[in-house]
Amino acid sequence: MNYNWERPKSKKEMFWERLKAKPKNQNLIITVIISMVIFGVIQIFIFQPTENYLRGLSNLQGLSNLGRLDLEFAWTEERINTIFSLWQSPGIFRQFVITIIDFFYLICYCLILAGLIFLVARKLHDEFQKVLFISALIPILAGIFDIFENIFLLIMLGANEAVLSIFPFITSISSTIKFVLIYIGVGFFLIGIIGILLYHYEIIDYRD
Repeated sequence: MNYNWERPKSKKEMFWERLKAKPKNQNLIITVIISMVIFGVIQIFIFQPTENYLRGLSNLQGLSNLGRLDLEFAWTEERINTIFSLWQSPGIFRQFVITIIDFFYLICYCLILAGLIFLVARKLHDEFQKVLFISALIPILAGIFDIFENIFLLIMLGANEAVLSIFPFITSISSTIKFVLIYIGVGFFLIGIIGILLYHYEIIDYRD
């Protein structure tokens, strides 16, 4: 008689096993590709023309050249009001619409980066793999701070002023954290690529 017995997997172990299988790689790849296409369309045909338009408005007198990032990193009430005074109503309205579109844009970059990290993580092993799986949450956190940024931008754009002096500061802090998290996410993705190469060339070993 065969009395071989295997220890039942813990809930934690089952959780990591599920991450290796769901969602399926094919679905992840499709999601990443679709998100990339939407991301590219928004960036090339909506955001970039708007950026040129806003910079053109603020540069009519040759005094300024202020675009979307200048608004996100205005930091102070005075800076916000200066930008709005240069953009005037047409520019403010255009940026208001763009900020709404940015909610779809941020979903795209979250899905792209999280999906790529997930795909890379599945090629790794042991604790290295777990770290990459966890790091897939970083783009989601970036998206959450982007949402905070957009909400405060919409409030200020709707009022054509800073409203409260703290609003530009909160907006810029949220934007800063967002970009830092995006760069960290990209960093983890690149680390994962390096990890795949290290496993492939058997520079580091793993448990089967």
